[in-house]
Amino acid sequence: MNRRGDETERDAILTALTRVLTGTSQHGSGRVTVKAVADEASIARSGITQRNLDLKALIDACGDLAGRMLSADGVERIERLSAKVTELEALTTTLAEQVAAAALKYTPESESNGDADAGPDVGPGNRGHLRPVK
Repeated sequence: MNRRGDETERDAILTALTRVLTGTSQHGSGRVTVKAVADEASIARSGITQRNLDLKALIDACGDLAGRMLSADGVERIERLSAKVTELEALTTTLAEQVAAAALKYTPESESNGDADAGPDVGPGNRGHLRPVK
């Protein structure tokens, strides 16, 4: 059975579907579902599910296609982000090695220039300084 609603309602549904598909929806979730399109068109869902069955089929098909496209985009995004995480982990390891090497070469100022009071020591109240606690 292929009942059709009035043309004003159909136009509202098609306009709403276009906005949902282009990502410019003003109401609703933006997902391609009968509920989202009905919300976007400011009509009851029955306007689609009972009076415009051909448009319901179109919305369902668009939703299925959008879901498949989103899944493919999601997989690509996950792969890109995983590669970025691997790159950042390698950078973190390199930086940790450089900090460890620099720490081995570090000589406190008070020992290197003979100045007994070259400044505050690192301790509970002086966290920003690089001199070890004596």
